[in-house]
Amino acid sequence: LLDLPPTTNFIDRMAHCLRVNEQYLMETRHDITDKELVIRLVSGDINIKRPRRDMQFIFVNGRPVQNRNISFHLNQIYRLIMPEGFNPCFAFYLQIPPSEVDVNIHPAKREVKIKDEQNICLILRRICEQALMGGGTIKSVGAQNSVPLPRTVAVSEPAWDEPASHSYTIPGPRSPE
Repeated sequence: LLDLPPTTNFIDRMAHCLRVNEQYLMETRHDITDKELVIRLVSGDINIKRPRRDMQFIFVNGRPVQNRNISFHLNQIYRLIMPEGFNPCFAFYLQIPPSEVDVNIHPAKREVKIKDEQNICLILRRICEQALMGGGTIKSVGAQNSVPLPRTVAVSEPAWDEPASHSYTIPGPRSPE
């Protein structure tokens, strides 16, 4: 059991629960009203890396669950910035109509199957990529202080019915012209 001070801020709650510095956490929220979806992602930046996946949490309608597809997509985005052998810290919250979730995949109800999971994962990839590339802090090295950047990231509206194939690239240095 954890005895934590009251708060309404997801970042404060996650920082206290996991004993991490809140300046290294970012929160992104995205509402898709026509599908009755609310996607909220609290993600750690490059300064929070773990040798195990013990700081990765997925919640569907308030229930802690396991979902290999969602976990895979979030970890793939982090592979763009994380060193080999380290895992990211994140908490993913999905509010979805109960009719869109099948909780009868596992007897303990820990695994769930989500209808239209592919589109949710595509939106999640875009949200996570934009949050990581547009927020967070510069990596702390030794005794140097990190430079904080915005903790809440605005995300552009993704189209729900996009084609399933996407390629994600990281803008690199431009070649001299």
